[in-house]
Amino acid sequence: MNNNAPASRHAEVLSSFYVIVYTGVGLPVLGVGILATALDLTTAMTWFGGTVAVLCLLVLAALSRADRDTAAMLSN
Repeated sequence: MNNNAPASRHAEVLSSFYVIVYTGVGLPVLGVGILATALDLTTAMTWFGGTVAVLCLLVLAALSRADRDTAAMLSN
């Protein structure tokens, strides 16, 4: 990843990567914490687990569609 950026921008690319990673790790934890204050912890975790499962299925569907599109493009 860092090799694709110009040498003078390596620090910017790396810091942007860390901001994205920490946001992706931190926001779900904060969301479950906020949800757990409104509901009980078991319900909050059930909703979180269900949401993650649905998102995983959506990503799986998108990836399988992308594979079909790529295969169709290569066969032409």
